[in-house]
Amino acid sequence: MKSHRWIRIWIFLALALGIPWLITSAYPTRNVLWGMSLSLLFSYTPAFAAVLVQRFLCSGPSLRSLGIVFGPSRWFLVAWVVPFLLSYGTLCVGLLFPGARF
Repeated sequence: MKSHRWIRIWIFLALALGIPWLITSAYPTRNVLWGMSLSLLFSYTPAFAAVLVQRFLCSGPSLRSLGIVFGPSRWFLVAWVVPFLLSYGTLCVGLLFPGARF
């Protein structure tokens, strides 16, 4: 039974680390905005991998057992919006300095 647990862990790690690596190697980018958008999306791949492993390998209720509960919560909205606003705000402030460019 313990070997099944290690197989699930390795599959999770392969998905969580492999998805961003494959996309980055397939689409190399020199554009700052595109790179920042990808890096923000890549931060969610471990959560996506956890849901996939829980749903298809553990055969359990995927979201509730992981502690993910969707409901009316302002913190859920804050957690999705603030990172995007901070990253693009940082880019705009950086462009205000002389000599800064993409």
